[in-house]
Amino acid sequence: MSEVDRDLAYREIQEMIRLGIVARPSGLYSRTYFVVKPAAPPPIPEELTAIADAFSSQGYVVNKDLRAAWGVSRFTAWKRVKKLVEEGFLRQEGQKGGTRYCLTDRLKAMLTRNI
Repeated sequence: MSEVDRDLAYREIQEMIRLGIVARPSGLYSRTYFVVKPAAPPPIPEELTAIADAFSSQGYVVNKDLRAAWGVSRFTAWKRVKKLVEEGFLRQEGQKGGTRYCLTDRLKAMLTRNI
């Protein structure tokens, strides 16, 4: 007998389908799967390219750096950086006036691929 856990294998295949790694051809009960051609990596948001110099000089940015780079108000900078944090490009450290934003491993990997 095979030592494969059928339920575990099914869950792993479903997760790969959800992530877009494999796909099932048409047909409801097909037991055949194929590997999906990997998509091009997503582009780096323009907001991040505008603040790249601040990251290279100190390794993090604060709201003041964002306002200077983007030429926006404090609230607008906060909204933009909040979106970048939610999308997984930046990581927030600290709170209130001591908040600073660092690059995530995801963004570091994207930057090394694009160089």
